[in-house]
Amino acid sequence: MREISKQIVGDNLKGELAPFSFMLPSGGEEIKGAPLIYIPELVANVVHLLEENERTRRLTWHEGFIPASEVWIKIGGDKGGGAFKMNFQIVNIATPNSVHNICVFCCFAAGDSVTNLHAALDRFKDQVEHLNGMKWSFSKYSLELQNLPLLQAELEEAQQAQANGNICGLGGAERNPLAANLLKQAVDKKKQTFQGTCKFESV
Repeated sequence: MREISKQIVGDNLKGELAPFSFMLPSGGEEIKGAPLIYIPELVANVVHLLEENERTRRLTWHEGFIPASEVWIKIGGDKGGGAFKMNFQIVNIATPNSVHNICVFCCFAAGDSVTNLHAALDRFKDQVEHLNGMKWSFSKYSLELQNLPLLQAELEEAQQAQANGNICGLGGAERNPLAANLLKQAVDKKKQTFQGTCKFESV
């Protein structure tokens, strides 16, 4: 069982006895070793979970609350049960605060003093800064699914305008063939975009 666990975990998880600060009953403090478990490659794990959520079509931009060109990652900590846990959450899913979306990447059996936080978390400083400015490429199906109602409404509006001869307010198709042609191209483009979006939804 240990060998199987080792093969699964590999280098994705590190464990060690690290020096942490503990308060003494007398009011002083002492430094002694305590268990520290952490994921060395924070960035790789964040990207992996983003890709998994994209693959399963769980990404969302919360109806425009999150800008379409951004992915938000929340990093926070929690102390309880004699240990401090540092975690990250992907905000671009329907229930970002769900317990199933909380990914612990660092845990140590000591208090959350400034000394202990530095001892455990300074190793992630560069990775967090990298996350804050990195670019992540994702397919556009999630954005298209978000825009599905808007695309449908725009298509129907364009088709109605074409039926009424109100081509961009220029007086109708017969009196303005250039405008009619431009609108036809726009409507055809909307149809293609809308149909492409439906394809993503139905798979």
